[in-house]
Amino acid sequence: MRAAAADKNADALKAQLEAAQASLAEVSERLATAEASLAAVQEAAATMDAAADVEGEPASPLPVKAAPEAVPAVTLALSGAPTLGGTLRITGAATLPAATFQWLRIKKSGEQDPIGGATRPQYAPDPRDMGFVVACAVTPAPGAAAVVVATPGPLGEMDGLSATVAGYADRDSAEFNCVIVQRNGEQQDRREVHQLEVLADRVKLKRAGKTRFKEAYGEGMQVCGARGGGDAAAQGLFLALSPSLVFMLACESAKQRNAAILLIRDRALERGYNVLGPKDKADE
Repeated sequence: MRAAAADKNADALKAQLEAAQASLAEVSERLATAEASLAAVQEAAATMDAAADVEGEPASPLPVKAAPEAVPAVTLALSGAPTLGGTLRITGAATLPAATFQWLRIKKSGEQDPIGGATRPQYAPDPRDMGFVVACAVTPAPGAAAVVVATPGPLGEMDGLSATVAGYADRDSAEFNCVIVQRNGEQQDRREVHQLEVLADRVKLKRAGKTRFKEAYGEGMQVCGARGGGDAAAQGLFLALSPSLVFMLACESAKQRNAAILLIRDRALERGYNVLGPKDKADE
Protein backbone atom coordinates (compact mmCIF):
# COMPACT_ATOMS: atom_id res chain seq x y z
CA MET A 1 0.00 0.00 0.00
CA ARG A 2 2.83 2.42 0.88
CA ALA A 3 4.58 1.67 -2.43
CA ALA A 4 1.39 2.32 -4.37
CA ALA A 5 0.86 5.59 -2.53
CA ALA A 6 4.46 6.64 -3.21
CA ASP A 7 4.05 5.92 -6.93
CA LYS A 8 0.82 7.91 -6.97
CA ASN A 9 2.56 10.87 -5.32
CA ALA A 10 5.48 10.65 -7.76
CA ASP A 11 3.09 10.64 -10.72
CA ALA A 12 1.29 13.67 -9.29
CA LEU A 13 4.57 15.54 -8.94
CA LYS A 14 5.50 14.66 -12.50
CA ALA A 15 2.21 16.16 -13.61
CA GLN A 16 3.06 19.34 -11.73
CA LEU A 17 6.33 19.62 -13.63
CA GLU A 18 4.55 19.08 -16.93
CA ALA A 19 2.09 21.86 -16.10
CA ALA A 20 4.98 24.16 -15.22
CA GLN A 21 6.63 23.52 -18.58
CA ALA A 22 3.44 24.30 -20.48
CA SER A 23 2.95 27.74 -18.98
CA LEU A 24 6.47 29.04 -18.35
CA ALA A 25 6.42 30.76 -21.73
CA GLU A 26 3.28 32.67 -20.74
CA VAL A 27 4.88 34.20 -17.65
CA SER A 28 8.19 35.24 -19.20
CA GLU A 29 7.19 38.74 -20.33
CA ARG A 30 5.79 39.67 -16.90
CA LEU A 31 9.16 39.49 -15.16
CA ALA A 32 10.01 43.09 -16.16
CA THR A 33 8.04 44.23 -13.08
CA ALA A 34 10.29 42.38 -10.61
CA GLU A 35 12.72 44.33 -8.43
CA ALA A 36 15.57 45.92 -10.40
CA SER A 37 18.09 44.64 -7.85
CA LEU A 38 17.37 41.10 -9.01
CA ALA A 39 17.45 41.63 -12.76
CA ALA A 40 19.24 38.30 -13.09
CA VAL A 41 16.24 36.54 -11.54
CA GLN A 42 13.89 38.34 -13.88
CA GLU A 43 15.90 37.35 -16.93
CA ALA A 44 16.07 33.75 -15.77
CA ALA A 45 12.31 33.37 -15.49
CA ALA A 46 11.77 35.40 -18.65
CA THR A 47 13.74 32.88 -20.68
CA MET A 48 12.50 29.76 -18.93
CA ASP A 49 10.02 29.13 -21.72
CA ALA A 50 11.09 25.53 -21.91
CA ALA A 51 13.13 25.12 -18.78
CA ALA A 52 11.31 22.72 -16.48
CA ASP A 53 9.40 19.60 -17.17
CA VAL A 54 9.37 15.95 -16.34
CA GLU A 55 7.14 14.50 -18.98
CA GLY A 56 6.13 10.86 -19.35
CA GLU A 57 8.33 7.86 -18.78
CA PRO A 58 11.96 8.05 -19.93
CA ALA A 59 12.49 6.80 -23.47
CA SER A 60 14.64 3.71 -23.81
CA PRO A 61 18.31 4.49 -24.53
CA LEU A 62 18.73 1.12 -26.23
CA PRO A 63 18.69 0.80 -30.05
CA VAL A 64 15.46 -0.43 -31.65
CA LYS A 65 14.71 -1.88 -35.04
CA ALA A 66 15.46 0.37 -38.01
CA ALA A 67 12.59 2.23 -39.58
CA PRO A 68 11.43 1.07 -43.01
CA GLU A 69 11.68 4.59 -44.41
CA ALA A 70 15.02 6.30 -44.99
CA VAL A 71 16.29 8.66 -42.33
CA PRO A 72 18.16 11.78 -43.52
CA ALA A 73 21.90 11.59 -42.98
CA VAL A 74 22.64 14.05 -40.18
CA THR A 75 25.74 14.49 -38.08
CA LEU A 76 24.73 14.86 -34.44
CA ALA A 77 27.03 16.50 -31.93
CA LEU A 78 26.97 17.75 -28.36
CA SER A 79 27.70 21.42 -27.70
CA GLY A 80 28.16 23.31 -24.45
CA ALA A 81 30.79 23.04 -21.74
CA PRO A 82 30.53 19.68 -19.92
CA THR A 83 30.34 21.31 -16.51
CA LEU A 84 27.64 22.01 -13.97
CA GLY A 85 26.06 25.43 -14.46
CA GLY A 86 25.84 25.35 -18.23
CA THR A 87 23.48 23.91 -20.80
CA LEU A 88 24.22 20.97 -23.08
CA ARG A 89 22.64 20.99 -26.54
CA ILE A 90 22.29 18.51 -29.38
CA THR A 91 23.31 20.15 -32.65
CA GLY A 92 22.24 18.81 -36.03
CA ALA A 93 18.80 17.69 -34.84
CA ALA A 94 16.90 20.67 -36.27
CA THR A 95 16.45 18.84 -39.58
CA LEU A 96 14.88 15.86 -37.79
CA PRO A 97 11.38 17.06 -36.78
CA ALA A 98 10.30 13.59 -35.68
CA ALA A 99 13.36 12.98 -33.50
CA THR A 100 13.01 12.13 -29.82
CA PHE A 101 15.58 12.69 -27.08
CA GLN A 102 16.45 11.05 -23.77
CA TRP A 103 19.29 12.35 -21.66
CA LEU A 104 21.28 9.78 -19.70
CA ARG A 105 23.66 9.55 -16.81
CA ILE A 106 26.35 6.97 -17.60
CA LYS A 107 27.45 5.14 -14.48
CA LYS A 108 31.00 3.88 -13.98
CA SER A 109 29.72 0.37 -14.67
CA GLY A 110 28.59 1.53 -18.11
CA GLU A 111 24.90 1.35 -17.16
CA GLN A 112 22.75 4.01 -18.82
CA ASP A 113 20.51 5.73 -16.28
CA PRO A 114 17.69 7.73 -17.98
CA ILE A 115 17.13 11.15 -16.40
CA GLY A 116 13.37 11.44 -15.91
CA GLY A 117 11.79 14.23 -17.95
CA ALA A 118 15.00 15.26 -19.72
CA THR A 119 13.55 14.67 -23.18
CA ARG A 120 14.42 17.80 -25.13
CA PRO A 121 17.42 18.77 -27.29
CA GLN A 122 18.75 20.81 -24.35
CA TYR A 123 19.61 19.81 -20.80
CA ALA A 124 20.95 21.82 -17.85
CA PRO A 125 22.82 19.33 -15.64
CA ASP A 126 21.84 18.78 -12.02
CA PRO A 127 24.43 18.61 -9.22
CA ARG A 128 23.73 14.88 -9.09
CA ASP A 129 25.33 14.56 -12.56
CA MET A 130 28.77 15.65 -11.35
CA GLY A 131 31.40 12.98 -11.84
CA PHE A 132 29.38 11.08 -14.44
CA VAL A 133 29.43 11.11 -18.22
CA VAL A 134 26.21 12.72 -19.48
CA ALA A 135 24.81 11.60 -22.82
CA CYS A 136 21.73 11.93 -25.00
CA ALA A 137 20.10 9.08 -26.91
CA VAL A 138 18.66 10.60 -30.09
CA THR A 139 16.12 8.58 -32.06
CA PRO A 140 16.00 10.33 -35.47
CA ALA A 141 12.60 8.92 -36.46
CA PRO A 142 10.04 6.40 -35.18
CA GLY A 143 11.48 2.92 -35.46
CA ALA A 144 15.03 4.14 -36.12
CA ALA A 145 18.04 3.13 -34.05
CA ALA A 146 19.03 5.55 -31.32
CA VAL A 147 22.30 7.43 -31.65
CA VAL A 148 24.03 8.15 -28.33
CA VAL A 149 26.06 11.36 -28.12
CA ALA A 150 28.07 11.82 -24.92
CA THR A 151 30.32 14.27 -23.15
CA PRO A 152 34.03 13.48 -23.62
CA GLY A 153 34.40 12.74 -19.93
CA PRO A 154 32.71 13.03 -16.53
CA LEU A 155 30.84 16.25 -15.84
CA GLY A 156 33.03 18.81 -14.13
CA GLU A 157 32.15 20.87 -11.08
CA MET A 158 31.04 24.47 -11.39
CA ASP A 159 33.77 26.95 -10.47
CA GLY A 160 33.33 28.19 -6.93
CA LEU A 161 30.34 25.99 -6.12
CA SER A 162 32.05 23.93 -3.42
CA ALA A 163 33.28 27.07 -1.71
CA THR A 164 29.80 28.59 -1.87
CA VAL A 165 28.20 25.52 -0.28
CA ALA A 166 30.99 25.23 2.30
CA GLY A 167 30.36 28.83 3.28
CA TYR A 168 26.89 27.84 4.47
CA ALA A 169 28.05 24.76 6.39
CA ASP A 170 28.40 26.44 9.77
CA ARG A 171 25.35 28.66 9.43
CA ASP A 172 21.99 27.88 10.97
CA SER A 173 20.30 28.97 7.74
CA ALA A 174 21.06 29.95 4.17
CA GLU A 175 18.92 32.18 1.95
CA PHE A 176 18.66 32.31 -1.84
CA ASN A 177 16.75 34.94 -3.83
CA CYS A 178 14.17 33.57 -6.25
CA VAL A 179 10.90 34.25 -8.05
CA ILE A 180 7.98 31.82 -7.80
CA VAL A 181 7.06 31.03 -11.41
CA GLN A 182 4.41 28.44 -10.56
CA ARG A 183 2.67 27.07 -7.49
CA ASN A 184 0.89 23.71 -7.79
CA GLY A 185 0.86 24.07 -11.57
CA GLU A 186 -0.76 27.51 -11.44
CA GLN A 187 0.99 30.45 -13.05
CA GLN A 188 1.91 33.16 -10.56
CA ASP A 189 1.07 36.57 -12.03
CA ARG A 190 2.77 38.53 -9.25
CA ARG A 191 6.49 38.59 -9.82
CA GLU A 192 7.48 39.08 -6.20
CA VAL A 193 11.00 38.23 -5.13
CA HIS A 194 11.14 35.63 -2.36
CA GLN A 195 13.86 34.08 -0.24
CA LEU A 196 14.32 30.33 -0.25
CA GLU A 197 15.61 29.62 3.27
CA VAL A 198 17.34 26.31 3.93
CA LEU A 199 17.50 25.40 7.61
CA ALA A 200 18.86 22.38 9.45
CA ASP A 201 15.42 20.80 9.83
CA ARG A 202 13.18 22.44 7.23
CA VAL A 203 12.83 24.63 4.14
CA LYS A 204 10.96 27.94 3.99
CA LEU A 205 9.83 30.36 1.31
CA LYS A 206 9.70 33.91 2.66
CA ARG A 207 8.63 37.29 1.37
CA ALA A 208 9.75 40.54 3.02
CA GLY A 209 10.90 38.64 6.10
CA LYS A 210 7.61 36.79 6.60
CA THR A 211 7.32 33.03 6.15
CA ARG A 212 4.74 32.09 3.51
CA PHE A 213 5.44 28.37 3.16
CA LYS A 214 7.47 25.91 5.20
CA GLU A 215 7.98 22.18 5.50
CA ALA A 216 10.23 19.86 7.51
CA TYR A 217 12.40 17.40 5.60
CA GLY A 218 10.51 14.21 4.89
CA GLU A 219 9.67 11.53 2.36
CA GLY A 220 7.32 13.83 0.46
CA MET A 221 9.92 16.51 -0.27
CA GLN A 222 11.61 16.62 -3.68
CA VAL A 223 14.07 18.97 -5.37
CA CYS A 224 15.89 19.02 -8.70
CA GLY A 225 16.96 21.35 -11.47
CA ALA A 226 14.66 22.20 -14.35
CA ARG A 227 14.93 19.45 -16.94
CA GLY A 228 13.57 21.01 -20.08
CA GLY A 229 15.17 23.27 -22.65
CA GLY A 230 15.47 27.02 -22.68
CA ASP A 231 18.45 29.31 -22.24
CA ALA A 232 17.79 29.80 -18.51
CA ALA A 233 17.16 26.17 -17.60
CA ALA A 234 20.34 26.24 -15.52
CA GLN A 235 18.60 28.71 -13.15
CA GLY A 236 15.31 26.80 -12.83
CA LEU A 237 14.62 24.86 -9.62
CA PHE A 238 11.75 22.44 -8.99
CA LEU A 239 10.80 22.21 -5.31
CA ALA A 240 8.04 20.02 -3.83
CA LEU A 241 7.79 20.83 -0.15
CA SER A 242 5.12 18.12 -0.06
CA PRO A 243 2.99 16.36 -2.71
CA SER A 244 0.38 19.10 -2.29
CA LEU A 245 2.75 22.10 -2.27
CA VAL A 246 4.86 22.24 -5.41
CA PHE A 247 6.84 25.17 -6.85
CA MET A 248 8.84 26.08 -9.91
CA LEU A 249 11.39 28.75 -8.98
CA ALA A 250 13.68 30.99 -11.02
CA CYS A 251 16.88 31.54 -9.07
CA GLU A 252 19.22 34.51 -9.18
CA SER A 253 22.01 32.56 -10.88
CA ALA A 254 23.00 29.04 -11.88
CA LYS A 255 25.43 28.90 -8.95
CA GLN A 256 22.71 29.89 -6.49
CA ARG A 257 20.36 27.29 -7.93
CA ASN A 258 22.91 24.50 -7.64
CA ALA A 259 24.04 25.56 -4.17
CA ALA A 260 20.42 25.52 -2.97
CA ILE A 261 19.85 22.04 -4.38
CA LEU A 262 23.02 20.67 -2.78
CA LEU A 263 22.30 22.27 0.58
CA ILE A 264 18.72 20.97 0.70
CA ARG A 265 19.90 17.47 -0.18
CA ASP A 266 22.76 17.53 2.33
CA ARG A 267 20.63 18.75 5.22
CA ALA A 268 17.78 16.39 4.39
CA LEU A 269 20.24 13.47 4.29
CA GLU A 270 21.45 14.42 7.75
CA ARG A 271 17.85 13.88 8.85
CA GLY A 272 17.68 10.51 7.09
CA TYR A 273 15.87 11.57 3.89
CA ASN A 274 17.19 11.24 0.34
CA VAL A 275 15.63 14.23 -1.44
CA LEU A 276 15.79 13.90 -5.25
CA GLY A 277 13.55 14.70 -8.21
CA PRO A 278 10.32 12.96 -9.31
CA LYS A 279 10.91 9.32 -10.29
CA ASP A 280 14.65 9.60 -9.48
CA LYS A 281 16.30 6.58 -7.94
CA ALA A 282 18.80 6.78 -5.10
CA ASP A 283 22.36 5.94 -6.07
CA GLU A 284 23.30 2.41 -5.31
